[in-house]
Amino acid sequence: IKENLNSFDYPKELLELIVIDDGKDNLIGDFCEDERILYLHLSKEEINEFLNNPDFQFKKLLQENSMDNWVPKRPMQICYCTGDEEVVYTNALVAHKYMTENGAQNVKLRKVGGDKFTHRKCADWAVVYTKFYFDSFRRGSKKGRKGPLFKRWLVVIAKGTMKR
Repeated sequence: IKENLNSFDYPKELLELIVIDDGKDNLIGDFCEDERILYLHLSKEEINEFLNNPDFQFKKLLQENSMDNWVPKRPMQICYCTGDEEVVYTNALVAHKYMTENGAQNVKLRKVGGDKFTHRKCADWAVVYTKFYFDSFRRGSKKGRKGPLFKRWLVVIAKGTMKR
C-alpha cells in the first residue's frame, strides 16, 4: 500500500501510512495518536484483496464514505485556518477546487485565521462567519454573503487582539 500513497491528493509530508500485520492483536494503542497518520490493521491477504479486488468490502466502504467526489447543489461556505493543528487546512482548498472544477455554483472559501489560530479558535470564529453567511440568506441573498461590513470590522478588531 505504501507505493499507492502517492495516488492520494493530500500533502504527502503530512501523511504517513503504517500497516500493522500481526494477525492477532490490535497494536494501534501502542503508537502515539496523531491524526496525520493513517493506521491500518490488515493481514497480507487483506492487503492483496485491497490492491487487486475492486469489490473488496473495505475498499467499497472507503469509497462510500469519501467526500472527495461530492459536489454541493446549494450555496455553501468552507472555513479554514492555516494554523489549525487538528484539521489540515489544505483539505478545504482541495475540496473547494474539486467542487468548483466539477460544476458547483456559489462555493465560498473563507480563511478564518492564519497561523496563530488553533483548532479551537478557528472553530469559534468559523461559527461567527457561518452565522453571518446564513443571516445573509435571511436578508434576501441568493448566493450568500460575508455579512454586514460593520460586524466584520468588529470581528477583525477582536481577532487582532487574540494571542496564540
